[in-house]
Amino acid sequence: MVTILYSVVNMDVTTGLVFIMVFLLVHKLFRVRQLHVSMQKSLPPCPSFWLPVVGHLPLLAQRDLLETLNIQRQKLGDIYRLEIGSTTVVVISSYRLLYSAFINNADIFSDRPHTVFMELCKDNGIILLNGPKWKKQRQMVLKNFRYFCSRTTILETIIHKQIHRFLDNIAALGGGTVDPTQLLTDAISSVVGEVMIGKVLDTGSNEFKNYVSDHNDVVHSTAKAVILDFLPFLRYFPLDLFRHTRVEDLHLKTTLFVQKMIDAKRQLGLEKGEAPDLMEAYLKCHGGVEADEEQVIQTISDMFAAGLETTVSTLRWALVYLTQYPDVQARLQQEVDHALPPGTLPSMADKGAMPYVEAFVMELLRHANVAPVGLLHSVTSDTTLDGYFIPKGTTIIPNIDSVLKDPDNFENPHEFKPERFINGEGKVFKPETFIPFFFGKRLCVGEQIARTNLMLFLTSLVQGYTVTRDGTDPVRGALNITYCPSNFKVCFHKRELAG
Repeated sequence: MVTILYSVVNMDVTTGLVFIMVFLLVHKLFRVRQLHVSMQKSLPPCPSFWLPVVGHLPLLAQRDLLETLNIQRQKLGDIYRLEIGSTTVVVISSYRLLYSAFINNADIFSDRPHTVFMELCKDNGIILLNGPKWKKQRQMVLKNFRYFCSRTTILETIIHKQIHRFLDNIAALGGGTVDPTQLLTDAISSVVGEVMIGKVLDTGSNEFKNYVSDHNDVVHSTAKAVILDFLPFLRYFPLDLFRHTRVEDLHLKTTLFVQKMIDAKRQLGLEKGEAPDLMEAYLKCHGGVEADEEQVIQTISDMFAAGLETTVSTLRWALVYLTQYPDVQARLQQEVDHALPPGTLPSMADKGAMPYVEAFVMELLRHANVAPVGLLHSVTSDTTLDGYFIPKGTTIIPNIDSVLKDPDNFENPHEFKPERFINGEGKVFKPETFIPFFFGKRLCVGEQIARTNLMLFLTSLVQGYTVTRDGTDPVRGALNITYCPSNFKVCFHKRELAG
């Protein structure tokens, strides 16, 4: 198919487009015939409306993707399929089915499908990688992150430094209103940058700020380019309508930046003992073999993008909830004031004295749920789930939101209630259905670092400031790469504390 599509480049635009449409129509009809044969094996149900070539794509374009997936779930059940271009996608909902797939049958359901961005990564990194190489890279990242999290003073020192900067930047506003996105991006990108790259990095430099900007652009451009994974011929359309060329250019720029950091790290020399950051862990000899630089670069980029985007989006939702529920904000402040002397930055060691703060973070992760469908998965072999046949290579969407918003799992799930995670003894508990970081082999490796960032930044913020928001219009969310709130502005009011 790819060979045929490449020949289209040599045609004029009109002829090329006609050729593509006819070819894909024939291809789609062949696929329909295949699916008709497979129906004897009971494929999951699908919406009755579809169009030649694009399949069910128009359904996904009508409204926000998450809303569409949940509407189809109501119609078709906890497992259903969508035909998009030449790709079969199966959407899995409910804790029962997700557990069956990603825990009981993890070896079958834990691969990633082939994507346009995977081509750029050249079988490197950790997020889109599969097989033994992925397992090795994941073990390396987990080992280094556990080192950071088991020695909390290392991570907390990095976070505290950025909290000071964050609070100074808020103070400089003088009580004016501001879109908090850039404030949060500056702070969290600096934390993630130090964890990933270490002390060779000047997080205040324009060079680093450009790297962060390019990374954010990669994330949002990739979200627009995802259609190419299902309709690959669209990449040959003029004017880069689906940002394929843009993604390639940005990927090259971010790669060159990390390469420069590797060169600087080697010039400084690697420290003895445990590595102080993820990059150095990779650069040290592993089993007597020097790390593959392309693998180092892509893994750093993967973890940087994932850690920055999700944490910033979650903190933005935190500000929405603080301003929408002033009684919750007041209760947080009361608990923090009781647990910490004025002017004392919080530590994870203080978590036990602040159960409501911890419960707030958990409810924030559940209710905001910035990764409601996670990343795409793929099955490695023919399999069945809940009596339905799923062919090898099928793309899988895990509907995590279906678990976190299920009234059977969480009473009144659309209400924001931190106290749902506090038991009768006043202690925090974690239900097994609390899976904002998912579970199984693709469980988020940065969970502990993300939780630490959220806990310390939020505690420091409510300790020093009361947050308000102009207007009464609700802040709505939309699914891009993450489920993020629409733009809004807040005002930070300095609290006068005795001490």
